[in-house]
This record gives sequence, C-alpha cells and structure tokens, in this order.
Amino acid sequence: MIIYPLLKILVRFGFRFYYRKTKVNHVQQIPATGPVLLVANHPSSFMDALLIAVFAKRPMHFLARGDAFNNRILATAFRSFNMLPVYRISEGKENLDKNFETFDAVHDALTRNEMVLIFGEGVSVNNWDLRKQKKGAARIILRAWKSDTPAKNTTIVPVGLTYEHFKGAGKSVLINYGNTLHQTDFKTQTNAADFVQFFNIKIVQELQQLAYINPNIKQQSIEHIKLVNAWQHAESNQKDILVMLKQEFWLTSNTNTPKLFNAKFPFFFWLWPHYKAMQTITQKATNGNIFYDSVLFGLTLLLAPFYMATIWFVLRAIF
Repeated sequence: MIIYPLLKILVRFGFRFYYRKTKVNHVQQIPATGPVLLVANHPSSFMDALLIAVFAKRPMHFLARGDAFNNRILATAFRSFNMLPVYRISEGKENLDKNFETFDAVHDALTRNEMVLIFGEGVSVNNWDLRKQKKGAARIILRAWKSDTPAKNTTIVPVGLTYEHFKGAGKSVLINYGNTLHQTDFKTQTNAADFVQFFNIKIVQELQQLAYINPNIKQQSIEHIKLVNAWQHAESNQKDILVMLKQEFWLTSNTNTPKLFNAKFPFFFWLWPHYKAMQTITQKATNGNIFYDSVLFGLTLLLAPFYMATIWFVLRAIF
C-alpha cells in the first residue's frame, strides 16, 4: 500500500524537528526476511509505534488500544499505518470478540512472512516503569510456532524505548534492539499457561537490559531533573546514555541542576507560534493525559503546512 511508505517519510521528517536526537542501536537485529514479532515496552502511546516504524527498513503491523479506533477518521488513519485494534474489557465486553479478528490478522501477516509489533504490557504510562506483561504476545507466538504455515519460523526481537521526558518537543529518545529469540529459546512443549509465564519472564529480562527502568522516578521531579542532566551530559561527551543511566550515580549527586528541559527546541523560529498554539489545543483536548505527546506531534506536523500558507499570504498582502 502506497500510503504506508508516504506516511513513514512524513513522520520521519517530522521527527527531525520534534526530537532533539533519536539514537537507534542494533536495528540490524531485525531479520531482513521472514516473519518477525517485535515485542517492546510502551511508555509513550502512539509515539512508540511511530518511532519503531520509521527507523525500521521493513514495514510492519501494529497492535493498538481499541478505543482509539472509535473515531472513524482516526480509525481510517490508523489502519492506513497498518494499526490493528485490541480491545480490553474496560472498553466494553461487546468489543472483546473483535480481538479474534485482530489476532487472526496478525497470524495471517506472520504467515505472509511479514513483521508485527506488539507492546507486551498492553497499556501505556508516561514513566520509566516496566509493567506486567499481558498474555497477547505469548499467545501470538505460540500459535505461530505450532502452525503448519511459514509463521512457524517467526523470530522474536525485543525492543527497548527510553525517553528523556514525555511532554512536548526538544527531547531525546533511545531505541535499542535486542538479540533475536527463537523457538529453541523457549519451552514450547509445556502447557499454554506455563509457556505464557516463561515467555513473559524472558521478555521482561530482555527489556530490562534494553531500556532504563526505574519506577520511582516521576516526571518533573528532582530525580527526573537529574536524569535529564545526566542524559545531556552523556550526549555532549559522546558516552553511552543507557549505560550511564543504569549506573545511577547521578541520582545521589548534589550538583546544582539547571532548568528542566533546557535543550533548544529544534523548530525554526518562524514555526514557534504554530507549535505554541498546538500545545494549547492539545492540552485542552487531552488534559495532559497519555495521548498528549502523540496528539501534539500529530497536530504540529499535519497543520504546519496550513500555518505556513497563512504566513505566506499575510506576508504577500503586506509586502
């Protein structure tokens, strides 16, 4: 489908302005061919899927929360980017049967030797925690490995995401790909319940190595300010950011810390009014919830041409 690669180009262009820096490590771990299941942590809603998608050479399908598909316009946009809905019981028992269609679509994609991304936690929260893994990823891979289709050759690649912060532009993000996992790394001969438990333990162990995990840090806290400054210090000195964060010596540092998020926003100065307007609209629309960053990025990117056209007409009228 032509829409997917066009959206990928557009989003990647937008990231050049929205993020101060994106660091992608070991993306070559993704096999060039064959069925692949990416399993990632989920700290920033739709931004997680977009980041993983635009820096991967292969197209992929995504599993996303079902309530986001309630709006027909958004649902069409999401499906254009290969997103598939997964419904939770909190989104209505009447929707749970729709999950069978989604998981059938996932299995069909793996059978066609395609790639699928799933967030094992099932929910997204803007913090540096790693929540309990749901059963979805384990059930998908168990069905694939036990099938008589090309899906039985599915490779698992864990993906860890770490954000400098979650509110607005000007931040850096790390995307780390782990070693590939195969059927021989798991006990597939056990019963389904035991397999799910073993699979989830293994995935958690992998993700803990690929992302910075600290459930005690709250956004805009003193600890978070120290994290930001440790991050930017590592960047400026070309050090491994994740290694430095995991050492956590910066948490006990008493060094004076500058203002939070002091990095310069990479937008050109003439786009700044547009960005600030989008911030106001996004805050009112989301009340600062988990979708804040996704909505802000989407509005800023999609409405920027209209803003620039307006500026052009105004300048032409004046001069």
